[in-house]
Amino acid sequence: SYIEQKFPWDERGDVLVFLPGINEICALQAALAERAQQSSSGRWVVLPLHSTLAPSEQMRVFQSPPRGVTKVVVATNIAETSITIDDVSYVIDTGRLKENRFDPQRKLESLVEDFGSVANLKQRRGRAGRVRRGVCIHLVTSHRFAQLPAQQTPELQRTPLERVVLRAKKLYTH
Repeated sequence: SYIEQKFPWDERGDVLVFLPGINEICALQAALAERAQQSSSGRWVVLPLHSTLAPSEQMRVFQSPPRGVTKVVVATNIAETSITIDDVSYVIDTGRLKENRFDPQRKLESLVEDFGSVANLKQRRGRAGRVRRGVCIHLVTSHRFAQLPAQQTPELQRTPLERVVLRAKKLYTH
């Protein structure tokens, strides 16, 4: 394929794939598992990373795979900040994420899938090659990229104010 010809996949390094949610992670895991059974050339281990995993399961992404095995971490935006997976040299970013949003007219909060901001994509790009050379592939067209907001809307403006006040009160009283 084009990607296999264009990028230096023969260099040692593991892969981090950003997907918007758990359903997408499970679907990609299943597809890669099926592909691994059909292929004799590549060996890899696929590890999910999302907020509902137990901490012990989340810690598996930091372990180096055996020699000759490529680690593929399939993650939500939990891997976007505050962690470094040393082995990752390649990032594949769908550019999508899920976030809580509040509709004040309907007084309804929901989990919405949308494209991230330019800052989100830059942060994800920074996950590639933290320890060695890296490559990031954003699966976002240049037209879509030009329409992305510079920054994500702050969570305080996306959630009901009552929840924020109650959370602050709870923290203050403890």
